[in-house]
Amino acid sequence: MLMKNTTSENIFVFGTQYYRAPTPLSVDWKSDLRRIKESGLNTIKIWCIWGWMEPEPGKYRFDETDRLFDLAEEIGLKVVPNTILEAQPFWITRLYPDCNMVNHKGEKIVSGLRNECFVGLSPGQCLDYDEINVQAERFLTVLASRYKSSNNLLVWDAWNEIKWAVDGEGLFCYCPATIKKFRNWLGEKYGNLDNLNKAWMRIYSDWEDVFPPKYPRTGYVDMLDWRRFITHKVTKMAEFRVNALKKGDPEHPVMIHTGGSSIGYPSQIPIYGVDDWKLSVTADLYGTSFYPNAFMPEPTLSKCALCLDATRSASKNRRFWISELQGGPASNGFVKEDITPEEQRMHIFSALSKGAKGILFWQWRNERLGIEANGFGLTHSDGSVSKRTQMAKDIANVLNKYSSVLNEASILPSEVAILFDPDTYILNWTIEGAVPDSQGFGSELVDLVDRSIHGYYKAFWDNNIQCDLIHIDDLSEVKNYKILVLPFLFFVERQTAKIIEKYVRDGGTVISDCYLGEFGEHCLSSVVTPGNGLDKVFQAREMNVVQTEEIKIEPIRKDGLFRGFEEKDSLAGYLFENSLHPFSEGKVIANFKDKNPAIVEARYGKGKSLLFGSLMGAAYLKGLSPGFKKIIKNLSEQAKICSLVEIGSDHFVETRILKGKDYYLLFCLNYEEEIEITLKIHLPGKTYRIRELSGGTPIPCKLMNDCLLIKTNVPNNAAKVFLISQRAKA
Repeated sequence: MLMKNTTSENIFVFGTQYYRAPTPLSVDWKSDLRRIKESGLNTIKIWCIWGWMEPEPGKYRFDETDRLFDLAEEIGLKVVPNTILEAQPFWITRLYPDCNMVNHKGEKIVSGLRNECFVGLSPGQCLDYDEINVQAERFLTVLASRYKSSNNLLVWDAWNEIKWAVDGEGLFCYCPATIKKFRNWLGEKYGNLDNLNKAWMRIYSDWEDVFPPKYPRTGYVDMLDWRRFITHKVTKMAEFRVNALKKGDPEHPVMIHTGGSSIGYPSQIPIYGVDDWKLSVTADLYGTSFYPNAFMPEPTLSKCALCLDATRSASKNRRFWISELQGGPASNGFVKEDITPEEQRMHIFSALSKGAKGILFWQWRNERLGIEANGFGLTHSDGSVSKRTQMAKDIANVLNKYSSVLNEASILPSEVAILFDPDTYILNWTIEGAVPDSQGFGSELVDLVDRSIHGYYKAFWDNNIQCDLIHIDDLSEVKNYKILVLPFLFFVERQTAKIIEKYVRDGGTVISDCYLGEFGEHCLSSVVTPGNGLDKVFQAREMNVVQTEEIKIEPIRKDGLFRGFEEKDSLAGYLFENSLHPFSEGKVIANFKDKNPAIVEARYGKGKSLLFGSLMGAAYLKGLSPGFKKIIKNLSEQAKICSLVEIGSDHFVETRILKGKDYYLLFCLNYEEEIEITLKIHLPGKTYRIRELSGGTPIPCKLMNDCLLIKTNVPNNAAKVFLISQRAKA
């Protein structure tokens, strides 16, 4: 091994997954890594699988990983080792036969081979048992210690897609070790059994009588606590992995990455306990997998943007990567979900425009084994250059040339926050869900919260207004935003209501779907909706509740939020028609077709509230309410929020601006037919020089009314990035 440590240069991380034992075969390694380097990529990721690297307790096989590190250094590639504990050594069940995971039926889960990785046992024995925990920690620490001085070690990836619950049937884990930890967690949360009885409205006489619920559609409050605990357990598992690697290597950064964002993948929170906001703070940087043509539920352009913005928001001040970007046709047996070079290019530039600071393809060559065989490769099956490889090389030339510019630029602050409360995801599943199986994890309404968030996000996205997703734990930071959106927030506790009330009283604008605070403390249904005093903020209450298919909404006047409405700007709700009763300060601005109030606008303190009697985000997402886009535009203008970039056309081109020390990066992403547009850019200062990154040539611009005007042609399904630099004063 080459063991000398050096300081990494300022590269923009652009690379590919390469090795998951036992493929690619070693005969191809050197030629493959050379091709990777020739393609402009600078980093490879390799799986370090516990079951493959520790064939006997305390005896390790590092020869393959050693050689890959050495070859990569010889050729000039950085390495990201991705540690995999969920393919455990085959000896683990022999030495620890009583440490199985247990599902909701009380059945021991018998581990076997994963469908894409055959060199260890999955899901493996439960890490809540100290015996298993000690073995896993030793492996991670020994591994990190061995490679900590490698010249080309870039960052450790401690957890691949948070796959702790992989290849098991039902909900888990219900083993004695996990139930013990659950009871301890409840004890810390409630203090004593009497307080738990009050919260759950039970009559337990001993902690040994307290068990986690097994099925949704039963007790709401105990299921909420059980799944909150699972999120806590997963977060602690992440901390354990990160700390074990840092114990062996205190110098290099450690990251983790999920299989998809908590928003946009509605099973992540209630089933797997994956909360991006809680997980991101356990590591030095954060990442997500991104397979828009394969594994993303109901993929659309706005859904892709939402997932990226959600990961960005959750990462806060940490850098985030696209840790897995679909490299080629996604294979799931005989079925292949293809992806074109043009689609990949747009996904890459979309990620860059959301602030991503690293992108790794999955993967270089096609997989050779299992249901992923002949899939995902950036190259042809024989490792030769494909159109996708050439696309990556073209982009790599730009990323390598402007690495410092891209690394140092950051997203401008958002002025709109969409609230994300994982409790509503858990309760949505508890009310409408089922134990996960091959058919899904509940009824068609099980993802209603997620669809509502997506719909509101899309309405702002369609207006080119950037949004943050704000976690309920961070709601005290809402004062930094001009608009707060509450999509189907049917569960509201008193402290949340107090923060919302103060935000509006101090001058903020809040908008909400129906059923606001329908449930409160202890998951008791509210006698008044909006609940916990929010009816005063919105100056209205919900009265008659009707569930129906067709919900038409008619504006009373074509001014205010309905300014500029035309015949095509129809409005509709979704699923619920909850007529509103306004208070003295509430103003009805739209009715349902039966003339019952549908939208109430109110002033409260220095701020403003807007209450809808239906699910407006979900309606917009389903294409039922095209006029909602104009409501969001008018509302944003009233709150003095405007896009920094105006497009002189009705044609949609997504724009984002990142800011560096003395420059801006303007991204323009055109998903429709080719168009020539004039960009009107509102930026401080007077004199700028502009060049397009891909060509590097200066772009002519005009200054008019303190705005930059750029005329440019954007081809179909293409992106342009402009570097806008301030000229030095004479």
